[in-house]
Amino acid sequence: MTERNWQEDMDKVNAFKLARSCVNIPKYQTMPSIETPYEPLEYWLQQYAALEREYERFQKAAMGWNDDLTAAESLIQQKDAEIERLKALLPNEVDV
Repeated sequence: MTERNWQEDMDKVNAFKLARSCVNIPKYQTMPSIETPYEPLEYWLQQYAALEREYERFQKAAMGWNDDLTAAESLIQQKDAEIERLKALLPNEVDV
């Protein structure tokens, strides 16, 4: 499945709206109140854009959490190595 550019799609929707508004309608007639195909499309494109921004925000947060986890694991390894060095300095009779 190819990725779609929501901004290009939104531009197409706007072009369709402009073309539709340019249709010559006699003054005594009104447009029927039928939902046009671009109305739901416009709504879902806006929803997609909002979700995409939210996803990017969560992705940045997750990268920060991963950095924190990596730092914590590194600190644990350093402390484990320190403990082993201290154990080596203790007399053999003392069991820790």
